[in-house]
Amino acid sequence: MKVIKNLKIILKKALNLIYPLNCVICKKSLNFDDSSYLCPNCHHKIIKNKPPFCIKCGCSLGKKRTASDYICLGCQNKQFYFERVWTVNRYMGIIRQLIHLFKYHRQQYLTRILGKLMVDFIKVNLNYQTVDVLVPVPLHIHKLRQREFNQSNLLAKEINQQISIPIDNSLIRIKRTSSQTGLSEQERFRNIAGAFKIKKGKEIAQKSVLLVDDVLTSGATANECARVLKQGGAKRVEILALAGK
Repeated sequence: MKVIKNLKIILKKALNLIYPLNCVICKKSLNFDDSSYLCPNCHHKIIKNKPPFCIKCGCSLGKKRTASDYICLGCQNKQFYFERVWTVNRYMGIIRQLIHLFKYHRQQYLTRILGKLMVDFIKVNLNYQTVDVLVPVPLHIHKLRQREFNQSNLLAKEINQQISIPIDNSLIRIKRTSSQTGLSEQERFRNIAGAFKIKKGKEIAQKSVLLVDDVLTSGATANECARVLKQGGAKRVEILALAGK
């Protein structure tokens, strides 16, 4: 076994000489055994959300928090179907670049580091033992064929591998909507209305759901998913997004 292990190390070192491993952001050389694809300096620049959090958008409240409601000023008058939102990072800088590489440039190997960011956050901030299922935000079949993968599903699988919360794919997307990018907040809610449903014969009743997505902006998509899940009998829906405002 020791000989095989040493042989693997030698092969990895040789491979690194031929195909040097570089940081996916700054291109700095990495150690041959670094599987994060991100140098320590770039990793340190990721702006993580820290408690206390707004329960409606997941942002860090800091000194903006009031003692009673844990809701930021921007969310004071908003009503959603989900119980609360958790956003792991601020959607800016390094994390924005990583998500764009992951989502739009098919760099699926980034699932590991992005998923680990979510898992580390879950372990510190969520009472995840009470979660029954992970539900990835689904893509419409045409978008899935175009992109060839669902980024939310990949993130859910990474979480499942490390925490063992079951994945439930009962939620499907039935409406092909236009992109939410560039739409106002009200337009986003109208655009996404009626886009999801629960698969026939699938059971989500009385389950505590953690809905997994990559980015949360207005909350329109998450809210519509939560509405359908609640209509299907889910007893509680919380949102976990890799990044948000």
